[in-house]
Amino acid sequence: MVKKKGQLGTCQYCLLSVSYARSLQVHELQSTRQKLSSDMADHSNIVRALVVKAEDSRAMGDVYVLLCYLLYHSFTFSHQ
Repeated sequence: MVKKKGQLGTCQYCLLSVSYARSLQVHELQSTRQKLSSDMADHSNIVRALVVKAEDSRAMGDVYVLLCYLLYHSFTFSHQ
């Protein structure tokens, strides 16, 4: 069999296929890492707000408001 110029052999084609599949996996992993980083930043902002709210409630002696606030946010965290 005579190969034409620019035609890939079977082995070269397999290597390109594997290389392409790996690049897709890397892209998918990077996308997942980016999404997780974004979610983590969102959650850290919520935790920061909860800590501020807890400090305010403690300073004002209003534990009931704090408990309601914490229960609401613990429910929303568990259903995301």
